[in-house]
This record gives sequence, structure tokens and C-alpha cells, in this order.
Amino acid sequence: PEREWLEIKFGVLISRFIELLSQQVLIVLLSVFLQQAGFSIIQIMASFALIFGAAHAPLILIQHGGWPSYYFVAFSILSAIVFPFLILNIQYGFLYAYLIHLTFYEITSIAFAVVHRKK
Repeated sequence: PEREWLEIKFGVLISRFIELLSQQVLIVLLSVFLQQAGFSIIQIMASFALIFGAAHAPLILIQHGGWPSYYFVAFSILSAIVFPFLILNIQYGFLYAYLIHLTFYEITSIAFAVVHRKK
């Protein structure tokens, strides 16, 4: 496949676990920092939506508008709303956010493998 980061291989899975864990740690730190700075949960979610959307938007240009690019941008903005809420308002919210993040990538990898194998 052209997108190695979506392959279901042991090395890719291990690196994804670590990558997503580091992303979640940064999300937790930024969420707590913004909350302590006086931001409301709505302001935090809006800030994350802008950050996540801007970070993933270049995929649309890089992948020339292919399906994964819009898919990742849309879900990154959705996660920008969900993750801070879970982290700041739900006991063990960090774990739920991490599991959602990880599950998203694994489902995406499986879908990619199914679509790719049909071609």
C-alpha cells in the first residue's frame, strides 16, 4: 500500500501505540493548561478544533483530496471536541480518549486493508 502508516504490521502497531500515547499526553497537558488559564470547556474545544483542523488540513493537499485526507480532517475536528471534554470532565477520561484514538486508527487500518485488497 501507498500508506505504510495504515498497514497492519507489528512494527507499525507498536509505533502507533507510542505515537498516540505521546499525542494524548500533549492533549492532556494542553487541556489542563488552558483550563488553568481560565478557558471554558467550549473555548478549549474550539481551540483544539482549530489546532487539530489546521494540523491535519495539509493532508488534503498532500493526498490530492483522496479519501483518507478528508476523513482524517473530519475526525480530527470531531476528536477535538470529544477529547478535552473526556479528559477534563470524566474520571479516567484520558484512558477513554486514548482508547477512542487508538480504535479509530485500527478501524481505519482495517478498512484501508479491505479497500486496498479489493483493488
